[in-house]
Amino acid sequence: MLLGSEQNWKEIERLAKSFSGDLYSEKFYKQLDNIEDFKIYFDKCESLPNLPKRKSLKIRCAKLLKYLKTNKFSKKEDNEYDTCILLNYWLYNRLNVILQSDDSSNIYRAFGEIGNIWSSFIEDNLNDVEKETCKHMHNIVNHYDWRKRKGLYDYCVNIDALKEIVLRYPRICNDVHEYIEDKAHLYEHFRNKCPSSDENVCPKFYEKCKHYDPKDVLPLPGCQEKIIRERPATVPRPQITDETDSGKETQRDFPPESSYAVGKFGDAFLGVVATTMTAGGLYKVRKILFNIYK
Repeated sequence: MLLGSEQNWKEIERLAKSFSGDLYSEKFYKQLDNIEDFKIYFDKCESLPNLPKRKSLKIRCAKLLKYLKTNKFSKKEDNEYDTCILLNYWLYNRLNVILQSDDSSNIYRAFGEIGNIWSSFIEDNLNDVEKETCKHMHNIVNHYDWRKRKGLYDYCVNIDALKEIVLRYPRICNDVHEYIEDKAHLYEHFRNKCPSSDENVCPKFYEKCKHYDPKDVLPLPGCQEKIIRERPATVPRPQITDETDSGKETQRDFPPESSYAVGKFGDAFLGVVATTMTAGGLYKVRKILFNIYK
């Protein structure tokens, strides 16, 4: 099977290694991928354009509608996170993985049409003043840095779970620290753009996320001595300080949670929760491939 670009393999690797089950964004995306009994919504997705992998697009459309129908949303300002943002990024990311297109207009068309279906579904089926629902974030297509935005928001909703993980499993302090340190480039990217009233420049959620900058949250409670003890003095990790490196640090495009740190974190956590996962891991990769590309 030809899956396309290296980026798609990284997406599969990310999904295969995010097995801890403790990160909220991962649990949420898995919940969406595993939605069943969605075929009753196929007829509402018939207006999808004749694009490659139309059947897969139709499945994501139907799963989305079922989720909207069967789940409640809350827009209270004091919520820890906004499920609606995650839902929109799940959809846009899945469309990118499915279409794998050098012609981004296909992705824009698919996202736009599903957005129209989404809005009509809310108006026709969920138009209840006592209910709060989730609206289509149509402006994602305007954000060239949408992967960084998704990565930043995923990290923000996961930070509390990461803190709890190291309290339960101190042996993986170093790996969790590397995972968090790997998010520093996201803050460097948005620090130069925010604050701004223009959401095409600075995401609205940055205000809540800015407090979780790695330089502010590290070292995690209970981990400092273990980090110092385990990290070789000859191969130091990048220092996280209030100063930047004169702006000379190379900026990376954000791969969806597919960094070395994620792999290390996943491998270490696997060693904690299971003695052998070879067969299970192969099954999981096969299942992921089936869910994404069917």
